[in-house]
Formats: sequence, structure tokens, C-alpha cells
Amino acid sequence: LLTPFFSAQSKEKKGKKWEQVEIPVDTVLFDLDFVKDDPQHGWLVGSKGTFLETTDAGKTWIPRTFANLDPDEELTYRFENISFFQNDGWVIGKPAILLHTK
Repeated sequence: LLTPFFSAQSKEKKGKKWEQVEIPVDTVLFDLDFVKDDPQHGWLVGSKGTFLETTDAGKTWIPRTFANLDPDEELTYRFENISFFQNDGWVIGKPAILLHTK
């Protein structure tokens, strides 16, 4: 008699569970990060210029744009990574783009 290594039923570990968060886009998402000095403030990036911001720890997400990019041009970008070090934010994507904010 063989016993399975895992069960198909999900188990809560220490009372924590995953819940789906509504987002206002249907594009592919690639990365998210939160400002280290303000864990309520986060950013989410993805394909077709997807750039979302939260100020309530991820409960709600608001689409944002980059002031220095033409809105039509922004749709051609695939923002793949976002990272914050202290209050410096960095976004990289394709075609080759590197964005920085303080």
C-alpha cells in the first residue's frame, strides 16, 4: 500500500490563507515591491505598460502612468521588475528601459 506525499486538500498553516485580490487590469503581471519605509505603499508592474500603485498594503490597486513616456508608447513596454532600496525606486523592462524615482 502506497501513501501519497501530499494531499490535494489545502491546509491552512497557522491560520494564514491566500485570498484573491481584485486588480483593474487583465494583463500579465511580473513583479511587485513595497517601499521599505512605508509598507502600505507598493507598486506592481507587468506587460503592455502595466504599472499599478497601492497605498493600503495591496487591498486596492490604481493604474498609473509615467509622466516622461508618451501614453501610446508606454503600451509597447513590458515592465518586468520593480525594486525599492530605501526610497529609490527602479523599474526595468523591454524594449530596453530603465526608470528611476526618488
